[in-house]
Amino acid sequence: MNRRTFIHSSLRIWSLCAMLLTYGCGNENSTSTGSGTALELAEKVSVVDASSTLAGSGSLSKALVRLAKTNPPNATATSEWSTDETQKFVAERSAEAFDIVNEILCMIAQTGYQEKLGKGNYKAFIDINQCDQSNDSAASAGQNSTNQTSGSNRTDYETWLVHSATDGDNHVLKMWIREGADDYEPAKLICLKTVISESVSDTNPYGIFISTFAAYPGANTTCEGIPIFKGFLKSEKDENEKVLLKFIVDGGFAGSSGESTFSEKAVLDRAADGKSMQGRVAGTNSFGGKADTYDFGIASNEEVFMREDEGSTVCLSRTDFHESAWRYGVYDADGKRVTRNSGFPIKTSDGAHGWIGYWGLWIDNDANVSNGDTVYKEVFSEDGGTATPYTVVKIGAKLKKYTRQTATLNFIKNIPLDWFDNASMTNYRVKWNGSKFVKFATMSQSDWFWKNITESDLDLSELDFGELNFWSQAIGGQVRVPLPNCTWDDVEMKSSCGSPDNDTEVIYFTEDIVYPDDTVPSSFRCYDNCPKYDASSGVVNHESDFSPEATGHTYTFADMLLKDTDDNSLLMTSESESMQWGFNSGPLFEPTAENLALLACDWDPTETCGWKGWSVLSEYYTYETGPNQWNQFSGLKDSSGVFLAFEAPLAVEYTHSQTDTSAIDYKYHGVKFFLDYGGFGDLQGIPGVCRSMDTGEVTNCSDGSDIRWSPEFMVPEGATMTAGGATYYVKPLEVEQVMKSTTCPSGLSVTDFDLPEISLWEDPAIGAEPTVEGAPAVIGGVLQ
Repeated sequence: MNRRTFIHSSLRIWSLCAMLLTYGCGNENSTSTGSGTALELAEKVSVVDASSTLAGSGSLSKALVRLAKTNPPNATATSEWSTDETQKFVAERSAEAFDIVNEILCMIAQTGYQEKLGKGNYKAFIDINQCDQSNDSAASAGQNSTNQTSGSNRTDYETWLVHSATDGDNHVLKMWIREGADDYEPAKLICLKTVISESVSDTNPYGIFISTFAAYPGANTTCEGIPIFKGFLKSEKDENEKVLLKFIVDGGFAGSSGESTFSEKAVLDRAADGKSMQGRVAGTNSFGGKADTYDFGIASNEEVFMREDEGSTVCLSRTDFHESAWRYGVYDADGKRVTRNSGFPIKTSDGAHGWIGYWGLWIDNDANVSNGDTVYKEVFSEDGGTATPYTVVKIGAKLKKYTRQTATLNFIKNIPLDWFDNASMTNYRVKWNGSKFVKFATMSQSDWFWKNITESDLDLSELDFGELNFWSQAIGGQVRVPLPNCTWDDVEMKSSCGSPDNDTEVIYFTEDIVYPDDTVPSSFRCYDNCPKYDASSGVVNHESDFSPEATGHTYTFADMLLKDTDDNSLLMTSESESMQWGFNSGPLFEPTAENLALLACDWDPTETCGWKGWSVLSEYYTYETGPNQWNQFSGLKDSSGVFLAFEAPLAVEYTHSQTDTSAIDYKYHGVKFFLDYGGFGDLQGIPGVCRSMDTGEVTNCSDGSDIRWSPEFMVPEGATMTAGGATYYVKPLEVEQVMKSTTCPSGLSVTDFDLPEISLWEDPAIGAEPTVEGAPAVIGGVLQ
């Protein structure tokens, strides 16, 4: 396990130390409220400032400015379209010590600390997935393809207790954060105190402050005892008015994989105008008996960033870079944010807090909620709000409906398509290049990373079926391409098909979760990956039978459970190693004469080719069951017995425009993408690539800190998307720059700074964890 993976999997902890870097990169110094002056925290921090100049030839930013910007036609100067700002930051290898910093900055931005200044203690639900900095790990490139269960979209909130107040001329933040135990680290109570004495300005993006923090064993209710880890972050000016930023975290714990220890230190020395910088970042981490040590010296001027490590020097251009965006806002014609009714906060009868929504149920600190329990919808207000009771309906399975959609190959040109070759047992990444399908990458079976290969044609002469079955993040999941002029070889048991063209049909499906009061067929037929009752585990797979004489398997559906012909409920009761993510069936469909006719074999309509169900049916269902929350249905019904329905992510269509032939995304010009918008900031489906942090260029993915995964292109501000006949407008909210390699200039060198010592740490002493009743005042950054 490398340093990056170790930190993200076992140490979200020390991120708190750098929380005060939130005061960097703010455009405005403060916000005046009735209770004093609130300082604005940035959501991202860069070791080197983002550049506002155009990047070099062929870069996205240069090409994008050539596009005519389109604003929502009815947006005003005070609309959310106009007031929502775009944050820019630079991704740099030596700045990985601040990745968790940025994670916590994003979380702090969700607490509503400015609006809640002087309002006393309050509760905030923090959406961890919004802020997960490990999304840029190269491993994401493989996970996006392999993790295709409902678990990849599950809700993950964390409860923070916050106190934001003024003390004389200072702004003081106190935070109590509880983190549960996981596979790597113990449960803990994290206590943090920040005192800001000078606010952020254009010449001092950090302000003057001191932040101290410590984490204590999870059983603690007070910030006392022997910390699991501790540290501080502070900024100060030297005699030349340069801002010196110092940070350290030190600690360790015994986990399931053995003893873990870590120490991270950093010093940054910035010029007042931000045009030059020097610093040093160092650390030693030991996880499961494996140690990792690093020590980077860094420096920059207006044009070049320099990184030195054990005698190896890398120089990167501050004016020639690749840009991509991690978060987007989507707006209507009036410039108002498009939102989704994705769920709301709840409270159990025992006082535990949680969230119920489209992706299921989340309860704070793993509290138990059973079928039939009463929970209360929480609505925050200054007078305590009103708690509306609902009855919990929990079923150990869920049914999902898929509705058929079509496009043509011309619209998905060059979009990455994941394909598994049964003959070689190999995962390939394939694309339609405008005239044929070509393989251009393969997934390594040893580390599950995509590796680029020399492009080669996809052989259509020896296929298992007369259509190609792909998976694509950019198209929303399963993709089917029926091929022309296929003939079956009874000896080789293979299909040989003709070549498709740009007008060949592409089939994909939209997905909806079935609710108990939805109308669904009472009986189903299944031919592929069908569930079978098993006395020990509840559910196993029927052995697939693809012969045209196969009769399939028949089921009934009642009370949200699938049952076989012996009336056995198909419900997974024990987890197996092969089904740790749960069981997902193949297509289940109503066995009407019309549907069965669609499955008739092309060569003999009296026989049934069940595998055709994946592509020819106008709708089908799949059945999912397993031990995880995301394998199960969780819902609420009101006092009248009516179920509450939540909205799925909005499926939007976006056609990319890029007329600069030298741009990396020119290959997507005119290509249609089918993206999912889950709410403000959350736009999924843009393909990604891995880049070398030493050169900024596209490279093979691998498990190393010198490789970064990022979206391949950026949707420009003012681009339009459509859904259900409506037009929406897009704005990037969080833009990343990856610098490209350049020649090291004379006169630029690193300085060997002295690093801070943990002996300088002071106890935050913020007192016992407060009791905060009622609903969260803020959820995912939205005031309630």
